[in-house]
Amino acid sequence: MRQEIRAKWGDMIRFSDQAVWISDCEVVLHQGCGDKQGSSILYGKGAVHYGGIPQIVKAFDFADWMAKTFTVMYDFVHLKMDIEGAEYPVLFAMIDNRSIELVNELHLETHSHKFRDGRYNKEHEILINQLGKLFKPENLTIT
Repeated sequence: MRQEIRAKWGDMIRFSDQAVWISDCEVVLHQGCGDKQGSSILYGKGAVHYGGIPQIVKAFDFADWMAKTFTVMYDFVHLKMDIEGAEYPVLFAMIDNRSIELVNELHLETHSHKFRDGRYNKEHEILINQLGKLFKPENLTIT
C-alpha cells in the first residue's frame, strides 16, 4: 500500500510506524481482534483488549509535530483521524497548543461509544462543540 501511495503522491505523504499520542514516549498497543476492531493504545475500547498480545510501541506528540511541521501560509492540511479513542486527548492537545488551526479540513472518526465505561462521553460533546466553532461545516466531517 505504501508503494502505491508513494507512486501517486511522492514525498507529499509521510508515513510513521509510531502511535499518535500527546507525548513522545512508549505506550502499550492493544491489538484488535477480527477485521472490524482497530488496535488502540487505550485499554478497554470495545473488544480490543480481548485480541492479540499487547505490544510496547513508540508514540509521538502529534500536536507538537503538527506545530513544528506545518505553517498556515504554505501548507494545506487535510487530516483524516481514526485513532481508536485516542482522538480525544490528541485533539484537545491540538486545541491547547493551537496546532488545530493548521488543519484546513478534518475528517474524524470518533470512538466514545466503544468505551463501555463511558469515559469519553462528556469529552465527546465538548470536543464536537469546539470543533464546530473552529471549522466551517464543509471542512469538518465527523463519523
